[in-house]
Amino acid sequence: MGAAKDKFIRFLQAEEEEAKRVARSLHHNLAQSLSTLRFDLDQATRQLRENQVTKGIETVEATIPGIQQAIEQVEEIGMHLRPPTLDDIGLSATLPWFCREFQKSHPGFDAALEINVSDDEIPRFLNYVIYKIVRETLDWFGTNGKPGLIRLSLLKRDARIELTIRDKDQGFDMEKDALTGSGLMLSFGAIKQLAEIAGGSCALESAVGAGTVICVSFPL
Repeated sequence: MGAAKDKFIRFLQAEEEEAKRVARSLHHNLAQSLSTLRFDLDQATRQLRENQVTKGIETVEATIPGIQQAIEQVEEIGMHLRPPTLDDIGLSATLPWFCREFQKSHPGFDAALEINVSDDEIPRFLNYVIYKIVRETLDWFGTNGKPGLIRLSLLKRDARIELTIRDKDQGFDMEKDALTGSGLMLSFGAIKQLAEIAGGSCALESAVGAGTVICVSFPL
């Protein structure tokens, strides 16, 4: 019971962190866009009530790009959380898409991906787990690391699925970050919990100036 309870607690903690990230994204992006649209539509309403029909129509028309932007923000948040392609066409198509999107939003970074396993060999429940680990790791590098090459590999070895994420240029002081509860050690804790909840294991190696390697393994 103790081990099961610990796993459940870690799962809740991971979900809470996910909820916090979504909430921040909704507040900083979508909520601000919608607030601007509401202000513009209020202005258009006043203009129309005052029989300023031409100005009112122009104000409404000016909101169309903002509405489209809000739609795109909603789609982006949904795609980032759980791309429909995971269920429709599998992990082997979703990961290259995410790497391309990562490079677009983080100029100077190059995410080189190698996949040597078929979608049929990956248990369906691992699709989201692996995607989320890749997303969490690349998001951390994109926010905190320096531009450069990040290598990712997903392969089947014996009776295991192995994911490796390697950055030869970045590195950090693991002992310092562990003491302060910050940096990649904080993100790694969430990644490790997610891997263990899914029945896998996760290892991290890093040193300042020597790069970082994260290895995740799942038994089949």
